[in-house]
Parts: sequence; structure tokens; C-alpha cells
Amino acid sequence: MLVVGTKCINMICELFRPHEMKMLLLIIAFLGLKKSNAQTRHEVEVMKTVILDNFSQWKDTLFDKAGKIKKVETPTKRNSIIIKKTTVPNTLQLKASTYHNLKENIFNSLDSITYKDFLDKRNRVSEIKYLNISETLIKTKYIDTVALDSIFKKGGWKKFNKLYSLSTDLVEISRVGFNKDKTQALIYYSRSNCGLCGSGYLCLYELINGRWRLVEKYMEWIA
Repeated sequence: MLVVGTKCINMICELFRPHEMKMLLLIIAFLGLKKSNAQTRHEVEVMKTVILDNFSQWKDTLFDKAGKIKKVETPTKRNSIIIKKTTVPNTLQLKASTYHNLKENIFNSLDSITYKDFLDKRNRVSEIKYLNISETLIKTKYIDTVALDSIFKKGGWKKFNKLYSLSTDLVEISRVGFNKDKTQALIYYSRSNCGLCGSGYLCLYELINGRWRLVEKYMEWIA
């Protein structure tokens, strides 16, 4: 098998001049890097789970004077405007040395490989417009940063709420960090619907009986 492989490589080399061969190798390396940076099926599954867990319905619980539940209103669907391409915000200031603090104080079951993979992907853009979430679960729209910047330049949150209503969350979501077996996932997301109403979270998920389940959740910021 090794002999056959070597012969094939030699035949390919003979077909190209040295400078052409260098160009071919650069193209192959670029394509390999691009593929390695691409989102995987596992990432899409976790992203979809996060959105459905946190934005699929909204319900209000009413209490009586004694503090007992009086009524739980029928859940209603919220609208979500999801930014198509986002990265983990630099304001989180996450770094390799933060792992031990997270594990000791927040995510006790956090695998170091999961955290490292999350850090490695933090500046890679998430592509979340192909999640194919059913409209029966949540009404979603996708917006790019250029269109969003245009809205806020013309009138900020007042303009945004006029276009999409106060029941609409603006959602950002990151790439997903996994452990070696892809049974644990770390992800960041944020939600906002006005200038003083928003929050961002780090979430740790684990694959249990074939489904991604939230294990621990930490609020990174609130406004």
C-alpha cells in the first residue's frame, strides 16, 4: 500500500513544474484549513438546542398574596432576530488560565479539552442561518451585521423595536467547544431587546441518551 501511494505521489509531481507544485500544495493546505474551520453537524445540533431551550416559548407565572402559584399563562412564541455571523465577544476576557477558576467555581464537570476547543474557536465566525428551526416552535429571522449596524445608526433600539416589536430578542451565539468524545459542549449566547435589557451566558451541555442536555449555566453579564 505504501509503495503504491509513493508511486502515485511521484506521478503527480512529474505532471507539474516545481512552482506549479508549490501552488498546488498551497491550495490543498488552504482547503484543508477551511474544512477544519467549518462548523460540524455536532455544533449545529448544540446551537439549535440552545435556541430552542431559551427562546422557543415565553410564559408568565402569576402568584397570589400568599406566594402560591395562582395561574400559569399559556406559553406564547417569542420572535428572535438572530445575527447570522458572530464570535465570542472580547469583553469576556476568556483565556487558558481561566479554566481552573471556571472548573472550581462554576462548571465543576468542565473538561479541559472542551474549554481549549472553545477558546480555539472563539474568534471563528458562527454560521447559524441554516439551523432549520421549525416555525411552530419559534419564529426566527436572520440578520447580518451590516443591516444591524444600519438599523442602530438610524435610531438605535427605538428603531429596532419599531421594526421588530418589543417581543423580539436579538440573539448572538458562538461556536461550540467539545471534549474528545464530543459528549460535552461549551457555548456562549446573548439576548437583548432594548438598551437596558440584555444578558450573556456560558452554557455547559452534555450528550445524555442521544440528546444534548444543559448541565450548568453561568451569567457572564447583564444590562
